[in-house]
Amino acid sequence: MNSSSITSRLVFITTVTAFSVGLVAIYVFLKISHAEAQARALESVSELNNTVAPTASIAAYLKDSELGNEVINGLVSNAIIRDASLSSDSFRVSSDDFDVERSPVSFPVFSPFEGEKKIGEVDIIINYDYILSRANSIATRNVLIIFIISVTIIVVVTAISYIVIAKPIINIQRQLHKIEPGTKERVSTPKFHKLSELGTLTEDANFLLSRAESQIDREIVLRKEVEQLGRRFRMIFENSSAATVLIDESSSIILANPAFDHLMFKAGLPKKERYGDLMCELFDGKTEFIKNIHEVIAGKGPFNGELKILSQNDIDDVWVYLVCSSSVDDNGRNYYQFSMHDITQSRLRIRELDMLANFDQLTGLENRQSAEVKLQKLIDKREKFSLVLMDLDGFKPINDVYGHDSGDKILKHVANNLKSGVRKDDICSRWGGDEFVLAFIDSDEDDVVKIADGLIKKVSSQLYLDDFDESVSVGASMGCVVYQQDNENLNTLIRLADEAMYSVKLSKSSGGKDHIHFSGKT
Repeated sequence: MNSSSITSRLVFITTVTAFSVGLVAIYVFLKISHAEAQARALESVSELNNTVAPTASIAAYLKDSELGNEVINGLVSNAIIRDASLSSDSFRVSSDDFDVERSPVSFPVFSPFEGEKKIGEVDIIINYDYILSRANSIATRNVLIIFIISVTIIVVVTAISYIVIAKPIINIQRQLHKIEPGTKERVSTPKFHKLSELGTLTEDANFLLSRAESQIDREIVLRKEVEQLGRRFRMIFENSSAATVLIDESSSIILANPAFDHLMFKAGLPKKERYGDLMCELFDGKTEFIKNIHEVIAGKGPFNGELKILSQNDIDDVWVYLVCSSSVDDNGRNYYQFSMHDITQSRLRIRELDMLANFDQLTGLENRQSAEVKLQKLIDKREKFSLVLMDLDGFKPINDVYGHDSGDKILKHVANNLKSGVRKDDICSRWGGDEFVLAFIDSDEDDVVKIADGLIKKVSSQLYLDDFDESVSVGASMGCVVYQQDNENLNTLIRLADEAMYSVKLSKSSGGKDHIHFSGKT
């Protein structure tokens, strides 16, 4: 039997209690038995004295030793009397072992003729050993009876406790041990305990099992939903076209999807666990990037913008649209999510559209629309510049004789020479046909003349036509107007430059050699 079981504990407690009570009862019974034995002995001695009193009175009165010995022998013949003595004036009769030091019990002896006159006394020594022996015998019998009663009580209490309490509890425990939480199994109520504490315990246990079943059912449903969401998230995460990376506070990559690996491969970058502080090694313009990311860390919302990846491949730049956001888990740890959408093709397309919208497709120079926008900005800012309208000389005959393809080659040749002859901040555009508009920023007439002479030499250089095995060249006439923050608008400036340019052509038709004229109105 398990020493920690309820039955074992009940047996132990009942046994200890029964024997403790028995020991106390034995002690009490022993004391009571001794007291009663002594009381009965005194009472018996008193009765014996009354019996021999008449004889003792005569013996003492007559001082008859023989009669006195009969009295003594009659007393000591009783087991409760050890020794006895009869004495009066100058008369004493006693048993052989009588000793006055043993505290005898004394009884007076009165005259047989004068009843109130004391003539002697009878001293009796009680046999306490015999009395105690009888008391112990009685106590032993009582102890045996108590022991039997105690054992009986232990057995009965143990049996009743086991049947009424322990066994139902054991049955409940066994049922609970076999029940799988979340099932429909329940604990049956023990017999005769529907209204008892065990019945209430059973009801409470069944209530908890029902709650557990309901909770487990909900957890199963939630777990399935979480697993389903996890699978969907994993599917979205892994199949997303956007490169997605999750990093921790130390900027180490926790998660990265295949799109990120593809992006790194495209940029010719090795796959690493860390790309610097907050992924800054990936992007161009680190200082501004770190500043924006720190705003995310400071709780100012997600960062988003277009950034160029520092590609190591000999290809066009790789551009991404980056969205960065921060989050905090239950333990207070910060995480940062980077979502990078590859917009390289979009930027290439935008650049192509920009080329189509703002650049001449044949020559690669800015077209008229783009040039007009830039010139108007200079006028709006009241910046000084020199506007030159240039028209090619001898272009139409070449185009007519050698065809449009050769004419296109001449235009490209002229455009390349113009681009190589102007400064970085100057404007160089094809205005239409064989007309070109140039704008020299913050230049006076002397600067313009020097630049124009150099351009005329470049433009007039020979161009070899493979199809015809001949070399051709064209000239150029330029008209210039200097804008100095007056009230002329762009159309007026173009008109004045055009008039100056035609004056050059007229001069050439008359044998003049000037290639550029300035408008008379500045």
